[in-house]
Amino acid sequence: MTEVGMALSCGLENADRVDGSVGWPLPSVEARLVDSDTGAVIQPGEEVEPQTGRERSGEIQLRGPTIFREYWRNPAATSAEFVADKDGGKWFKTGDVAVRRKVDAAGKSTRPSQDWTGKGDLYFILGRKSADIIKSGGEKVSALEVERELLSLPEVSEAAVMAVPSGKWGQKVGAVVILNKEHVPDGRWTPMDMRRALKNRLVNYKIPQVLRVVDHIPRNAMGKINKKMLVKAVFQDDFSGDEM
Repeated sequence: MTEVGMALSCGLENADRVDGSVGWPLPSVEARLVDSDTGAVIQPGEEVEPQTGRERSGEIQLRGPTIFREYWRNPAATSAEFVADKDGGKWFKTGDVAVRRKVDAAGKSTRPSQDWTGKGDLYFILGRKSADIIKSGGEKVSALEVERELLSLPEVSEAAVMAVPSGKWGQKVGAVVILNKEHVPDGRWTPMDMRRALKNRLVNYKIPQVLRVVDHIPRNAMGKINKKMLVKAVFQDDFSGDEM
């Protein structure tokens, strides 16, 4: 992102490039995970909840000489995006939610210039806090993870996954897809077809509960999808009783 430039990387060795990971903090950059619900820092070794065995996710916060100092002539925005630490320093809130995982096969580079790799666990981005993290029935779902699995299906050409308001779950996982006409020539692909295709790829609570098949998914000039606008346009019956 613009405010931090390049802050994390897997380095130059192909063997250190782990699918889905953005790597380790670069030299002079400090990174930490902060639980989005409690505000507690997730310390090394605390990445898994002992009671449930599930990974703990949190917002990536950064600091260091390469991180920007302030928004130009916008002290309110600067104050909102930085959080003070006990040592007097400040952490920038990136808005990216991630998990940390240990990957034994990574971080083995012998290049002197790459000696910063392999120090600690790797970071894996789950998505933007504002658009890609869905809280459904007490569970957190990464829209990006679900999108990757949908796009791996031969039936799906394009996909967008988002939070749809739900009277029962708070939010439910919604999917908007464009079908691959070579694999679905009649254009018929039901929510049940989708669930069957995903049942061995995702745990049940991550599988979309509502599905819309469309001919076009609007994107802005940067190729990004405004998911909040898409929800309003496609899922008009927000509090429907179609949770599966």
